[in-house]
Amino acid sequence: MNAYRFLILMPALGVLFAAGLFVYARFSNRHVADPETRTTDPVLQKTQALNPGLRIADEFSRVPVYWIKIAGFKDGILIPKSEAEDAKIRLVDCDAAAIPAQLLYAKRTEFTCLEIDNPSHKLQAYFFRTRDSLKDVVGFYNQLLEPDRRFSASNQVEERNETRRRDDGSREFLFSYYMWQRYDVVAFVGYREERKLA
Repeated sequence: MNAYRFLILMPALGVLFAAGLFVYARFSNRHVADPETRTTDPVLQKTQALNPGLRIADEFSRVPVYWIKIAGFKDGILIPKSEAEDAKIRLVDCDAAAIPAQLLYAKRTEFTCLEIDNPSHKLQAYFFRTRDSLKDVVGFYNQLLEPDRRFSASNQVEERNETRRRDDGSREFLFSYYMWQRYDVVAFVGYREERKLA
């Protein structure tokens, strides 16, 4: 009789044990998996505090970018860490006509616009994703530069901040970008800047 009970109880105990493991795995680690709630990065903590309506994460620590998590975007919207520090970030409706045509990459699969207000400047920018290669995208922006300012694409990451000299000797903002090729190319392109006085 005891052996019979043991045989009946064994499958039930196995099911209870498996259910307990599932519940533990599902809920005990939930904060560790969410980079927003568990970060030791002081810049990210401050950026999150300045932008409480945005979910900002640091998933790829070897690449100096944060990701704004938003529905409809594969990984989120890339923003360089250098732009995020002490910044108020606004996602805005894109008016493609307001972006200079020579800076608007045509073959985009995702596209959104941002306004960055940090201590150094106010920057109007856009984010896009493309299936084109990093070499193709860098080549598109290289067309705007003098031949001696053109550089070939590296393996995975490209970052530029381009200005040109005015007749009076001052510098004029042309564009800035941060691009990363993982599978697709994701890019953050600044197209209009308002510098702040130091």
